[in-house]
Amino acid sequence: MERLIIEGIQEFWYHPADGQDRRLLAYRPAILLECSINFRSLRAGLNHSEERTYSAWLPEADLAIDWDKPAVDFTTLSQLATRPDPNIAFYNGNYQTTRGEFDQYETELINKLARSERLRIFFNPVFGLFSVPGDTLEDFLPLIAEAALSRVEPELKSLRNRFELQLE
Repeated sequence: MERLIIEGIQEFWYHPADGQDRRLLAYRPAILLECSINFRSLRAGLNHSEERTYSAWLPEADLAIDWDKPAVDFTTLSQLATRPDPNIAFYNGNYQTTRGEFDQYETELINKLARSERLRIFFNPVFGLFSVPGDTLEDFLPLIAEAALSRVEPELKSLRNRFELQLE
């Protein structure tokens, strides 16, 4: 099989986990993008970044790339190697990809992420509090309870002092 080599694009080979029968597998070209997604909100005073990895099968002929179905779900990038496993065959296909198409695939992924990716945080309008990215509602509720107590505590002290004087 003729290898797909494109100037300026690094080539890596996926090595499956131990125990898989390599005779049943075949190498197929895919695109892998590592990126940093930045979520910003002026209202929440938030600037949060996440490192992510996306993969998709390289389309054959003039078909569109499908970023919705990952080619491979990586547990770690250590599953990538610079040389193919000699026990794994190659999938034959009509791959006519150029450097310009790789740039287009990247742009398509960026547009998809801009439309679909959202960071979920919680907000309490009474106290104007926002949760931290990754917090669950159960993590956020004690923060609200603490804010409520700190707001009510001075008034409670005042009332306690007044009633203690009346009781005396």
